[in-house]
Amino acid sequence: DSTGRIIRCNRTTCEWLKMPEAQILGKEFWRFLASSRYDKKVMQRLMAGQQVRDMETDVMDASGEVRHIVFSATARSDTLLGFVGIVASIRDITERKHMENDLYDMKESYRQMADDLFNLAHFDNLTKLPNRRLFFMRAMEYIVQHEVDNKDFAAIFMDLNGFKRVNDNFGHAMGDRLLEETAIRLRNQIGPDDFLARMGGDEFVILMAHVKDQTEVLERMTAIHAQFGQGVTLGDTWCDVGMATGYSLFSDAGSLDAMLRESDQRMYVDKAAKKR
Repeated sequence: DSTGRIIRCNRTTCEWLKMPEAQILGKEFWRFLASSRYDKKVMQRLMAGQQVRDMETDVMDASGEVRHIVFSATARSDTLLGFVGIVASIRDITERKHMENDLYDMKESYRQMADDLFNLAHFDNLTKLPNRRLFFMRAMEYIVQHEVDNKDFAAIFMDLNGFKRVNDNFGHAMGDRLLEETAIRLRNQIGPDDFLARMGGDEFVILMAHVKDQTEVLERMTAIHAQFGQGVTLGDTWCDVGMATGYSLFSDAGSLDAMLRESDQRMYVDKAAKKR
């Protein structure tokens, strides 16, 4: 009726509400809703002669089970009697909603699986840094950007001096802690457009973006050396290590292979000079 009370219902309504007709008739429709999603303006629209079509909401049956429905309604009137009542149809879409939720969960699960596989393939599990594969992917992006804006970039190769001795004297668990601490310190030495990766073992590399000249690179290398100049203390253990570095500018090398080769060669020269 005009207040929203149910004055007639069919057998199907009784079945999915799990109530006898006597318990349904005379009650306002919204009393069966499982949430506060009912908009009281719906009645105003119906009384004004407007239709309500495909409004999704939830109802709760006598056992407390929530069912999802689509509600459509229109007001009926008679030329003699005027307003007669509101005719409403309800379609149960519970199974469809469950299927939609299952598909959404599957989609999220597959997305998470894809992210996990990408991370597994492109990031070092110990230090959480990008690995060798991702390094070469990003290096190609730096080259493409260089061809667009002609801004130079550099590669800084780094290798821990004394790492093998830490593993031999204190065990691989301490060696792993040293690599994790090294990654933390190196992260503090990169700018927002730079890229840091672990190439494997105790070797790391930084791609330094927007380099004007080698002076900038040498200053960065000096700062890196300072981070390891006094060795590294892990808990109660002091590790007698240092950092060897080597660099190359892309504009000088002319290719990625040549830049990496020059950086690697300079790093090993530095490593030999500082060997502990």
